[in-house]
Parts: sequence; C-alpha cells; structure tokens
Amino acid sequence: MDNMIVIIRQASVLLILSSGLTAVLLTGNIDLSVGATAGFVGCIGAQLLKAGLPTPLVFVAGIGVGAIIGVLNGTLSGILPSFIATYGTNWVLSGLAIIVMNGAVIFDLPKNFTKIGVGYFGAIPNLVIIVIVIDVIIYVILQKTTFGRQVYSYGSNPETARYSGMPVKKIMISSFVMSSICAGIAGMMITARLNAADAAMGDSYGLQTVAAVVIGGTSMLGGEG
Repeated sequence: MDNMIVIIRQASVLLILSSGLTAVLLTGNIDLSVGATAGFVGCIGAQLLKAGLPTPLVFVAGIGVGAIIGVLNGTLSGILPSFIATYGTNWVLSGLAIIVMNGAVIFDLPKNFTKIGVGYFGAIPNLVIIVIVIDVIIYVILQKTTFGRQVYSYGSNPETARYSGMPVKKIMISSFVMSSICAGIAGMMITARLNAADAAMGDSYGLQTVAAVVIGGTSMLGGEG
C-alpha cells in the first residue's frame, strides 16, 4: 500500500492531466496544449500568490483561466483540425508563460499553498486525495450522465450525433473545457509541489499525457475508452 501511494503521488500530475484529456480523445479530437496550459496557469498562480491573494482565490482564478483556454481550444477545433489548433495554442501559452514570468523563477510560496502539494491528510498525501476526487468526478460525468453518453456518441459517429439533434458544438467545447480545467488544477499542483514556478515547468507533460490516455485504453479515433 505504501508503494502504491508513492507511485500515485509521483504520477499525480500526469493522472490529473490524462483524466481531463480522456474526454477530448473520446470525441475523436486531441489537445496538445495541456502541458503548456498547466505551466501557464501555474505561473499565473505563483504571481497572484506573490501579489498577496489568498490561496482559495488563486485556485478559483486558475480554474477560470483553464476554462477560458478550453473554450478557446474547443472553438478553434470547430474551425481547424484539433491537432493544428491545439498545437498552435500550445506555443501561444508557452510564450505567454514567459511573459508572465518575465524570464524569472518564482519560489518561496506561502506555506498554506505548498502544503497542498507536499502535505498529508493522515497517512495519505494530499495529492493522492485530490487525484481520487477528480477521477471520481470525471468518471461520474462520463459514465453516469447524459453529457457523458453524448461524448461517446459524438466520438463514435459525429454525423449521426449531429442528425440526432445532439448539441455537437457544445459537446466538443465542453470536453476541451474539462481538459483545460484539469490542466489548470495540475499546474497549481506542480507549483505547490515544487514550491516554485517557471515558464517551462509544464513542457514535459504534453506527449506524456496523450500517451497515458492511449495506453489507458482510450482510442484516438474517439468513442471508445
């Protein structure tokens, strides 16, 4: 059990990112900007903390920024192939993170914030609890709700979903919003774990996250996973 907890804690950021990205792949799309989104939101969070904003408000702001990025990705993916749209967003967010950080590294963040990333609730790391809560929420959304069934239906056959009257644009945008919100939470977790933020801290998670979702059994063609 101790070993499992250690593994989950080490993989916590990847788990959060891949849980959100699953919804996008189920629709037959892809989001290559999850790593850049995580890094960008983490940098914004660190700047807000240094400016004196309370931790709960910073988390709300991070989730809000993630949601806005998700709407942007979903809208662009309705115009362009999602691979091209989110690859472009990836580089835009990477550039914005450099601007936000002004080329510097922020460290020595408030203790009540970093405790989220390194603290424990009893014998269980806080990160493990956060991962479990997020995964349960996403599982319920995708498996037990009308929206979840629509995501699978859209991914299986977009034309059939459209002719059956499903709000296909809403479904696609909502899936990207789920992915980007999870990326925003993951970015805050990275910052809390490191007790620091820099513009490149999410770069390594892009393809890792896609690989994690695919290895986990979700088809890149959509509708299955």
